[in-house]
Amino acid sequence: MALKYQEGASAVNHGDYAADLVRYAQTFWNRGARGYKLKIKQDGCPEQELAMQLNFEIVVSAAEADVEIYISDLPMAPGNDNISYVEGGYLMVFYLNGVGDPYWVMAHEFGHVLGQPDEYVELEVTAQPSGDGVNYIPDGPAPVVTFVGTATQENASGGKGQTAVNLEPGFPTPGEPTYTFNTNSAMGMDGGQRIYAENFFWVAIESEKLFAAEGTSISANIILS
Repeated sequence: MALKYQEGASAVNHGDYAADLVRYAQTFWNRGARGYKLKIKQDGCPEQELAMQLNFEIVVSAAEADVEIYISDLPMAPGNDNISYVEGGYLMVFYLNGVGDPYWVMAHEFGHVLGQPDEYVELEVTAQPSGDGVNYIPDGPAPVVTFVGTATQENASGGKGQTAVNLEPGFPTPGEPTYTFNTNSAMGMDGGQRIYAENFFWVAIESEKLFAAEGTSISANIILS
C-alpha cells in the first residue's frame, strides 16, 4: 500500500502516525485470524488446516501498491463530515480528525479493503406517540448482511455456501429520522472488536481460485482453530 497526503497532512508531520495506524490494523485483523484456520481438501492428499496471517507493506511508489491511502488532516468543522471511506476496494480516504477512534476506524476501513461489507444500516423511522413520549419505529424489517462462502462452506445454521447475519436493533439517531441496526463486529459501528469466520470466507474463495489456475481442484473452508 502507498500512503499519500492531502488537506494539510504531510509525510513529515503525519507519516509516523499514519504508519502506526496501519500497523494497528494489521495486528487487529491478525488477532482475529488466529481464531480460525483455512481447511483444504484435495483428492488423494491428507487434509490441511493452515493458519492465516495478513501482511500489509507500505511502499513508496503508488505503482507498486494494491491499495492507496489518502491521509487527510482536514479539521472537524460544520460542513465537513470527515467520515473515512474506501472506494473500489483499493482507494481509502482517511481523516485523522474524523468520526470515531482513528485506530479502530483504520481497522474497520481495512475490512473494506479486504472486501468486507458494513454490518450496520440506518433505516428511516416513523415517530409514534406513546404516553408522554414518542417511540421511533423502523420502517421495515431488520436488515440482513449475507456473506458468500465456498460451495462446501458450512455455517452455524448447517447451511452451505453462505452465512446470513441478522443486524440487531440499535438506537434512533438523535435529531434525524433514522434508526440504526448494528452488530458487535469490526464491520459494525462504535468500536466493535469481534471478527467472525465469515470475515475470512474470501480467503477460502481465493484459495480455490489460485489452485484452479494451476489446474488443481480443491475445496477450501474457514473453520475454528
